[in-house]
Amino acid sequence: NITIVYMKILMDADCLIKITKCGLKHLLCQHFKIFISAKVKEEVVDKGIQKGCTDAFIVRDNIKKGLLTIIKHERAYNRGEQEIVALFKPSSYNAIATDDARFIRVLTMANVPYILPAVFITIMYNNKILSLALALQKLQELSAFISYDEYMATRLYLEKKK
Repeated sequence: NITIVYMKILMDADCLIKITKCGLKHLLCQHFKIFISAKVKEEVVDKGIQKGCTDAFIVRDNIKKGLLTIIKHERAYNRGEQEIVALFKPSSYNAIATDDARFIRVLTMANVPYILPAVFITIMYNNKILSLALALQKLQELSAFISYDEYMATRLYLEKKK
């Protein structure tokens, strides 16, 4: 029996790339409503395809399939993070997903809730979407892309559940 997590998440390019590279994005898109800004799409898909990044093609296909939703802002922004902050409304979204330390400081100062990539694993584990073994496996796959502190904090949390 799979539990559905009803959370609406705005995701930045950094987080989107990392969860795509480790194979976690498809699972996230099944259990969370993931939104990206038009600028994030440009940063990840358009520029990524020009560079030949395989994850850019995967994200493009997920957009076509409706697994990711692009949100446009009426104003043009230079960076995806700026556009995401402008789009974020607590009444519309639960949090912003990022793994960018500088952006996290901005969100903290603005009192905007955020989720780190590894936190998705704990949320899915706590909601019985992932078994403990699968949660630890996905964390290991994500470990190459996240900080050691984020990895260890999540691993310690999951290992306490054994």
